[in-house]
Amino acid sequence: MSATPWVRKPERAAGDPPLFLRETVADAPAGARVLDAGCGPGSWPYGQRAELRIASFDVKYPPGPPAAAPHVVVFRADLARLPLSDGLFDLTVCHYVLEHVTALAACCDELARVTKPGGRLYLAVPRSASFDDRLYRFAGWFAKIALLKFRKRIEHQQRFERRIVWLDPSSWIPLRAEHERDGATTLVARTLGIRDIQGVPTPARVVFERPLDHETIDMEFESVDYEAPIPSSFFSTLELIKR
Repeated sequence: MSATPWVRKPERAAGDPPLFLRETVADAPAGARVLDAGCGPGSWPYGQRAELRIASFDVKYPPGPPAAAPHVVVFRADLARLPLSDGLFDLTVCHYVLEHVTALAACCDELARVTKPGGRLYLAVPRSASFDDRLYRFAGWFAKIALLKFRKRIEHQQRFERRIVWLDPSSWIPLRAEHERDGATTLVARTLGIRDIQGVPTPARVVFERPLDHETIDMEFESVDYEAPIPSSFFSTLELIKR
């Protein structure tokens, strides 16, 4: 008698948007401009989609750059200061790169800047609580201290906690979001109703709750005013998230 497997590969149902890297690349239309940011030897086998126009870069290539191909351009650049025009790529891929950068905000801004309006930006980072991420960090500090490599740069500069977000399919507004740290849920945000304000789908009310001590913040949205000063309730919410 065969037992039911306790783990299986997620299956993409008909109509579901791409989730994983190879699904995202496979979903790109023929002739699309694709950027592989922080590519190393290549984030995926470029030969699988020879009809794409791929540009790939990294700040260094310890294992060697991607293999040369007619549809691939390889260059060296800093993700925080890209020598590229605005809105150049239909698909921008940044696969397990952002944990290595120092200037996280600047790198994210650059990724968004070079992606076309209406294009797709794929980001993937390791969960800091995972075994492999912790092992990688330990190995970096071990090499720096125990092996006396004091000038060695710690490769994992950023820590990414787990966030689970459920989106409204029509407006892409988060209906529920959970933030997890060290295996425990530290913040839950729930959207209670969506209304149309000045032609913009907007949460009518958002409730933030910290499950560890049941502290909550209740925020209501009456209008969309991009010139109004940020209300103090937003700062309270940020303080709640930081804890």
